[in-house]
Amino acid sequence: MPEHHGESGVARFSLELLGRFRVCRFENGAMVPVEVGSRRGKALLAYLALHPDRTLPRARIAGLLWEDRTENAARHNLRQVLTELRDDIGGGLDESFSKESVRVRAGLIDTDAIRFAALCERGTPEDLAAAAELYRGELTHDIDVKAEAFDEWLSVERRRLHALAIDAFDAHIRNLEAAGRKEAALSVCERLLSFDPIREATHRLLIGLEASVNGRSSALHRAAQLADVLKQSVGVTPEPATLELVAAIAAKDAPVQTAVQTSEPDTSPDHFVPASRLRAIAPSRPRRWALAVAVLLAVAALPAIWFGIFGGTNGTPQADLDGEDTAYSIAVLPLSARSEEAKLLRFVRVLEQDLIDSLSHATRFRVTSHLTSRSYRDSQLDAREIGRELQTAFLLSGSAELDAGSITVRAQLIDSKTGAQVWAGQFVHDPAAEKAVFEEIVHGISRRLQVAVLISEGLRRERMERDDPTYGDLIQRGVSESLRSFDNPENEVIALRLFERALEKNPESNAARVGIARVLTRRVAEFRSANRLDDLARVEKMLTEALNSNPNSSSARYFMGILRKQQGRIEDSIAEFEQTLKLNPSHANAHAQLGHSLIFLGRAGEAERHIRKAIRIGPRDPTISAWYFMAGQADIFLGRYDAAIDWFEKSIKLNPASARVQIHLAAAYLLNGNEEKAIEAARAAKRAVPKLSAEWLERQASGKGHPVYLAQRDVVIEATRRALALIMQKATAN
Repeated sequence: MPEHHGESGVARFSLELLGRFRVCRFENGAMVPVEVGSRRGKALLAYLALHPDRTLPRARIAGLLWEDRTENAARHNLRQVLTELRDDIGGGLDESFSKESVRVRAGLIDTDAIRFAALCERGTPEDLAAAAELYRGELTHDIDVKAEAFDEWLSVERRRLHALAIDAFDAHIRNLEAAGRKEAALSVCERLLSFDPIREATHRLLIGLEASVNGRSSALHRAAQLADVLKQSVGVTPEPATLELVAAIAAKDAPVQTAVQTSEPDTSPDHFVPASRLRAIAPSRPRRWALAVAVLLAVAALPAIWFGIFGGTNGTPQADLDGEDTAYSIAVLPLSARSEEAKLLRFVRVLEQDLIDSLSHATRFRVTSHLTSRSYRDSQLDAREIGRELQTAFLLSGSAELDAGSITVRAQLIDSKTGAQVWAGQFVHDPAAEKAVFEEIVHGISRRLQVAVLISEGLRRERMERDDPTYGDLIQRGVSESLRSFDNPENEVIALRLFERALEKNPESNAARVGIARVLTRRVAEFRSANRLDDLARVEKMLTEALNSNPNSSSARYFMGILRKQQGRIEDSIAEFEQTLKLNPSHANAHAQLGHSLIFLGRAGEAERHIRKAIRIGPRDPTISAWYFMAGQADIFLGRYDAAIDWFEKSIKLNPASARVQIHLAAAYLLNGNEEKAIEAARAAKRAVPKLSAEWLERQASGKGHPVYLAQRDVVIEATRRALALIMQKATAN
């Protein structure tokens, strides 16, 4: 067989893991593509390739990939997958296999991630240029499997490689700029931005390069785009360093030196924001309205987690349950224009591309390329046939119609296995009304779309496995029912039972333990617990067992922080969130919860920084409405009632049935002198919690805590009591 020299030695295979999964065999002087049939086969090959020359015990690998099986069953599965993998890619892979261990010779597989890391380590200008060219994106999601231990390893690898990429791109850009190749530096900077779209250090580089290459006007336009996106997307303003740079550019016509702008701390892993969780930066104004429609699928605004009125909180870690989810494949079929008007045709073309581009960054979704999708324009095939050809689980189709200057978009989500319509929506808007478009599309369609997909998958598994559901089915259905419980609390009981059955099937399942803790902490926070102390004791047991099994489980640590907060052990909750962040520096929820805990220590002003950081690094996180609530709570405690109302209203738009937010909103309106709005919010809170009364509210408030916090809290309690009293006065008057 011909030789191919990789980073070390002679390679027989090439493996691409950065941005995509692709295997080739070197044969007769050519690279012959190889298909790996199963997802676990891909995961296993990636794991072996990223551990070259390491003798790996079979028991360890089996435990990583089949944690829900007995050791014998897991080892049997490993043998089967190794055999399938050898059959898929050909001989040579198993030359160092033994009965008890598996080893892949260094250099046998030429792996792009290994080469990339080596180039970054050498760090010469030539090596950094090659590394930037090689990096196509984060470690591919084609190797994700439903196994917590493996997914935690994979998450660490993703963050490590992404951090290397940030450093390599930054240094390469500086090298190009120093060599006078500013146009090339600008191009590389735009590539870096596509991987980490709201990293402000990158935007500062880009703005400075724009000033040097294209002039002050172009740079200021870039800056305006950044400010607009930060405001509309996450409700924050640019960082001080960004504002200083823009002020300098606005005041001078001279070229701006940009290399000094890259030394900000947000190049550290603590600021790593995977592209799969970010909204892309806004394009130029003629396309911004199209991006608004594209964001309908990119923003994962699932029902957010609900918070205790005066301390009990609940939340879902942004990534930890994703490992138990299915990655959903979707194709955006060509959209139909209802007329031949040039304006509408342009809209449809841009919309198709932006939908695909935006979906490619969305959590849980794998999207078929635009080139492939557009080949189905005017196709007569039905949804099931297209789904089989594209091997996608879901299809999104739609149409656009222009009427009196407004554009009507109709979209539907189809299950390609059954041909059934899972979700449909219709939206009418004026292309010039950008804010209205973002408000309606981002907070409306996206939330319903992704919830519909998760619920649909849960129901599909329920129908498929009704008599004897597998462990994986129970976990998936538990997640689905948990999401449905936001609309119907009865589903919370079903979700709890599904997680309990999963634990019965696999008594060592941390996913099931954490799922139970997730449901019970939410039940306590929403005042639905029949026995609060019993539920919290059970949560303690579940999480203690999970942490005894895996002390480095960021999900268990995170929920232990939630538990400690509900128990009033604020210092302990802060310690748990800090430990969560050591294990997973990009855990935006832990940043927010850490800030929220500070409120209960009388440090509301300090809390704001942490909460805003969470909003900045996770603008599309499913729990963002909870962070809006936290920010509002900090503001109301600090007497900034207008700002508090704004945050609470943003949270309510995503979660209108939350009693906690409605109670705080009622208090904020009353403290701000608006009795009518206060009564409206208080009534909404009573609809969510019928037993809500002034006396009941006072019983919920603990007399323990930091004196500053207690004084701030008592102001809110008194305002809420007055709002509830106004309801009674209105009822008596009528």
